Order: sequence, then structure tokens, then C-alpha cells
Amino acid sequence: MSRGGLAILSPRRPEVKKSLKSGILIALAIVVQSCASSGGKVRDGVIELVAADHDQRVDLKVGQLVTVRLDANRTTGYTWRRPSGELAQGLVQPLHPESRYDRKIDGIYSMGVGAIEVWEFKAVRAGSGTLRLEYRRPFEQNVDPLRIVDFPLRVTGP
Repeated sequence: MSRGGLAILSPRRPEVKKSLKSGILIALAIVVQSCASSGGKVRDGVIELVAADHDQRVDLKVGQLVTVRLDANRTTGYTWRRPSGELAQGLVQPLHPESRYDRKIDGIYSMGVGAIEVWEFKAVRAGSGTLRLEYRRPFEQNVDPLRIVDFPLRVTGP
């Protein structure tokens, strides 16, 4: 049906109803996806976490790798540590016994300046838990950590 050469779009017409339903479903899918988004960025299948991802749920699959990159300055005596025995309730395992310290800032290795401490983990079993890292001086006993980051994890099957 047209008036003056223009087609009239009526919600009673089947093609209009169908396109309205499709548009609503697409909008709903976008809203649901944004609400369910996981913390961290994914690069080459590896989830990369930083301090800004603190307290944001991270969704993983068994076998997936996680890299945690945190600002640090070992010249102050502080380093990122896992609390004794803490491995996110057995959901992840470290790929290395200690973190890697990357002093390379803007392509230059500098002495006495802060850098990035890098932890690498692999999801090993399904479940939910929290990966916690604490910024502390390992030689200080009975002292609260200077900073804490928590990454709530949800690991699903492969």
C-alpha cells in the first residue's frame, strides 16, 4: 500500500512485525551480553587481568590461560604474593613458582623504577572461587598488605 509513492509501514503488515521482533531481539541480546561481560581482556585466547579488573568476575574454561599484570616496585621491598596456600580453591594453577618482573618501561630497561609484575595461571577445574594477590614485603610478619586484588573466577568445562 502506498500514498504519493511512499510505502506505508504498518505494524499490521507481517514484514514489519517480523523486523520489529528481530530488532527487539538484537537489542535484548546486546543488553544481556553487556551485563554478563567478564573482567579482563582476551588476547590470543589468554585472559589478561590488571588491577582495574579487581572484583570483576572472570569467566574461564578449563585449560584456558590467565595472565595477571600488576604495577610493582621491588626496590621498595614490596612484591605481589599469593596468600599462603591460596590458589582460588584449586581452580587455577600457576605456570611458574614465582612471578616474572618486567622492568621494561617504554622499551627501556631502567634501574630503581617501578615496573610490571606478571603472574601466569592455567584454569584446571570447573567451579567458582577468588584468586587473591597481596602486595607486601615478604620479610615483614604480622603486617597487613599494602594492596590486595581479588579476581572472582567462574571456571566452566572445556
